[in-house]
Amino acid sequence: MGAWDLGNFDNDDAMDFVSDLTESDDLELVHDAIESVVDNYIYIEGDEAAKALVAGEVVALIKGKPADTVPVTLMAWQQAHAFSLDDDLQNRALEAVRRVMRDSELEELWKESDEYEAWLTLVEGLIERLQ
Repeated sequence: MGAWDLGNFDNDDAMDFVSDLTESDDLELVHDAIESVVDNYIYIEGDEAAKALVAGEVVALIKGKPADTVPVTLMAWQQAHAFSLDDDLQNRALEAVRRVMRDSELEELWKESDEYEAWLTLVEGLIERLQ
């Protein structure tokens, strides 16, 4: 059985993405995760949505507005690299997170749960940190 909980890092897809990301030396995976949501005009699958939320968390982390729940490995990875943000990445991350919140399988799954409002609050917090 896979891991599944409320936080953006609290599921298997998110943690697999964090693991892959911390083995890289650039932001290509972050760009890819964001673009897979922003450029998807049909349906955003749960795994894509989870990765996009983590990518948004990475952008917020680089921006200096990390979540309290950022894994230690991700913090260390970010500190070991001199990443800089451009406005395009920040804007695309914001767009991706908004799409996940309103139009994704992940949103549908949370909507069916008793924790939907808590999930919305969490995602809205990420949006605020990205703005």
